[in-house]
Amino acid sequence: MNILTCIKFTFYSLGILFITSCSEDNDAYTPLSASTKITGLLVSIESVKNESLLSDKDFIGNIYIVGDQSNKPILFTVKKIVDGSDEKDFISFNAEIPDVRNFKFKSTFEADGQSIITLNINKQELKLQCHFRYICTDPETYGNNSITLEKIEYNGRSVIRENNLINSDIVLSLDENIFSLR
Repeated sequence: MNILTCIKFTFYSLGILFITSCSEDNDAYTPLSASTKITGLLVSIESVKNESLLSDKDFIGNIYIVGDQSNKPILFTVKKIVDGSDEKDFISFNAEIPDVRNFKFKSTFEADGQSIITLNINKQELKLQCHFRYICTDPETYGNNSITLEKIEYNGRSVIRENNLINSDIVLSLDENIFSLR
């Protein structure tokens, strides 16, 4: 090696060392990456009389969703979905993908992970535990990988994704300021 090559290598190495040593937080949230992400949630919030509470703009204004691992707000929209003659209001959002460290790999190409989403509704905190599955279907190139939201749990009850639907349909019932999963 000549002197010029040694100098370039030294500066390159020092640059990499400097950049990596300046990171603020080694425990920063880093979601697992995938080419396909199926993380959608539809949440209906109803009274015990099956009346939607999402038609009240003041009620909607008191909803705040945050991902516990990233500690960042999760944006949502209110959607009306028509099923035959039935029309229903939902809040629609994507669940927070778990941090890379929260996935347990069964093999190089399959893993399960969990994250928690906090729904703040009228000053009440509801912790939804989200279960994800990571699958890589092209092991040669690590391509065609996906992360799918498989199950949601709240207060001892769970909702499982059906028929590979993009959105999981969850109904929360409010009775005397106590929420339950239907």
